[in-house]
Amino acid sequence: MKAVHFLENFKTPVVMGDEPDREILKMVARTTIRTKLYEALADQLTDIVVNSVLCIRKPEEAIDLFMVEIMHMRHKFDVDTRLVNFSQCCYVRFGQLSRKLTIGLS
Repeated sequence: MKAVHFLENFKTPVVMGDEPDREILKMVARTTIRTKLYEALADQLTDIVVNSVLCIRKPEEAIDLFMVEIMHMRHKFDVDTRLVNFSQCCYVRFGQLSRKLTIGLS
């Protein structure tokens, strides 16, 4: 209970307006990711995670993490991890005549 009480008193409120503070998001993401991965990879993934969350974010709505797709590339190294930003992707069912895919890569 002492730990919970300490955290309640220690926490810093963060107000997210129309434009979130990217640096605060990066600090939170970096701190969280470093508890799971080694430092160099965690620092690389920090920017990827923050950019992907901001890419799918809609103001005044909760973030839908189902909009982020993680693809496992077993023949690559962990340091080859990168963000592929699909700005608009329309999936169509098999059999439909018109198919359109607009991709924005970063």
